[in-house]
Amino acid sequence: SAIEESPGIKTYFIRPGLVALTFDTTINAPEAVLFNLRTKLQDARTPLQLTYLNLPLLPHTELIIESDIYVEMLEMALAALSSLNSTDDLYLGLRALDFTPPTVFSHPVYLQLEKALGRGLIRFETNCDKDQLCWPTGQAREEKLNVDNQLNWQLKQG
Repeated sequence: SAIEESPGIKTYFIRPGLVALTFDTTINAPEAVLFNLRTKLQDARTPLQLTYLNLPLLPHTELIIESDIYVEMLEMALAALSSLNSTDDLYLGLRALDFTPPTVFSHPVYLQLEKALGRGLIRFETNCDKDQLCWPTGQAREEKLNVDNQLNWQLKQG
């Protein structure tokens, strides 16, 4: 695709309509990134939703954060954007403040992030109305995991 040809960007196809991108540089101007993506994907019939994290999340680079934590953070941000049902291209970036404790980036991620967002330890920037975002809750995530576990158990039994 046109994105794969862009220097400094790696593309990972997750499923139809969902693509993960990694950038060689920090995203300082998400509006420009979103505009460039839209330019490259002119045939896309749906609005683009860009969620991103600039790494490292914490200034203490000796602290290791598991990659699945990053994925869950991005899932949470994407769920918040998807709650808007907007026809516009949107972005939402998450960043941790310098004094954010590393325990925020542990399991259960949704619950930890929910608390960190409420306390202002994790900030976000977006081009949509922040008050309209519907963030998934840790409780909803735990309920989904319980249902998934029950389905997996039933599949193994059956």
